[in-house]
Amino acid sequence: MRLSGLALLICFLVALAALLIAYPWEVYQRNFHFPWQRTLISYFVLGIMMTALGAVTPSLLLGRILTLRRGVKSGIAFASSSLVLLLILPLLFSGPGLSLDLPGTRVQGIFFAEWKFIRFIVEVALPFSGTTAGLCLWLNHKQHKP
Repeated sequence: MRLSGLALLICFLVALAALLIAYPWEVYQRNFHFPWQRTLISYFVLGIMMTALGAVTPSLLLGRILTLRRGVKSGIAFASSSLVLLLILPLLFSGPGLSLDLPGTRVQGIFFAEWKFIRFIVEVALPFSGTTAGLCLWLNHKQHKP
């Protein structure tokens, strides 16, 4: 199963909205002296990463599992998306992990510095995973309708 461009756009917009709600733009523009373009790029880059990881993972998995009930597929989609987001992104960018940062961005500083990765997991990754799982399930059901 492949996600449509519209589904990917929806995933990206949900990711961006979740990031802006959990990490308000004003906090990072008012309290830090970085150019606003760098902050904006950071939100967009992480939104794109979330979309790629969170939307593609369940769609790949659901495309291979056609015989399961919808509820089971939904659970698998949510779990796979959540695990990828909950494990990979915080491990890459947070203090307990590799503490990577992308050049020209503030992804690590805004979203994962110190204990902010816990906020990412609870307030961003879980709601986003639910949305992507629902989208994938809906698209899978729509494509396999008799």
